[in-house]
Amino acid sequence: MSIAKSLYPDSFKREYSYVYDYDPIITYLGETLVRADIGDYQGDTYLLLRTSNGYGFVVIGYGSCSGCDALQACGSYEDVDNLISGIQSSMKTFDTLADAQLHIANDDYHKFMFYGNESDWQKFRDACLSLDA
Repeated sequence: MSIAKSLYPDSFKREYSYVYDYDPIITYLGETLVRADIGDYQGDTYLLLRTSNGYGFVVIGYGSCSGCDALQACGSYEDVDNLISGIQSSMKTFDTLADAQLHIANDDYHKFMFYGNESDWQKFRDACLSLDA
């Protein structure tokens, strides 16, 4: 069974159906330690996760329609599986929480990425750095 079909078992049974909730994918990726949803009808979700192999940091962009949201644009379980694979590939992984925190602590990190603004990144970063190993 595909990962997508196990996460969204009742989707794609009707014409013009789609999935829009990233939470099942996030839960599949790991336990959420810190999450920040930044934006309104479009934005980014920053995540620090505990994974089966350690820790992960990933950013998932979202939109309000199938033209600007990758998950809503999926028309099949295969599309969703490919999206999940892409999200997994973009996740930065770490053996320890301290390694993840060191990576996130880099003050200039967010300036080189496509997401976030200074204050939003600072809040997320501070929440990540406040975790005890």
